[in-house]
Amino acid sequence: SGPIIPSRGGRADIPSLLVEGRNQGVGVRRQGPWVRRADELELLGNALGNLAGGNGCTVALLGDSGSGKSRLTREIGDIANRRNIPFYHAQYAMGDRPLEPFAELIRAVLGAEPNESNEAVLTKTERLSQLGLSPRDLEAITVMFGVEVAHTPDRSELWRAMTRVLVGLGREG
Repeated sequence: SGPIIPSRGGRADIPSLLVEGRNQGVGVRRQGPWVRRADELELLGNALGNLAGGNGCTVALLGDSGSGKSRLTREIGDIANRRNIPFYHAQYAMGDRPLEPFAELIRAVLGAEPNESNEAVLTKTERLSQLGLSPRDLEAITVMFGVEVAHTPDRSELWRAMTRVLVGLGREG
């Protein structure tokens, strides 16, 4: 098991799973090194099974650049698709703005193409209200896409809006 993710407001801390990279792998042409991940795939596959049963968790993949985090994420996404379990992911790259992974997650939830402009994504944000987001939450989220609003949300408002997105996705899929 991984580190405990602290919660605020008197709520219980959240357990997490720790998936660690390995130093050895087999070279595969044109696809980069493959690191054997049977144990991790089994662990994450079980987490997906629990998720399908209504018991979700937070999973953070940590490792050096090139250690296979993206490939492992794609594999888990493929497993989720085969099981008809909704799967969304985002990643953080050094130099990204602090909330960039959340903007990436919103793009995925809305079905935006990777090269789709922020303006095009904004036309779809109203769909997020189906997840139980308030108009203020939606306004806070649009700020992540460069929209200027009368009352600029502070970081805690952005976090609350993103928390509601994640809770809504957990509830609605």
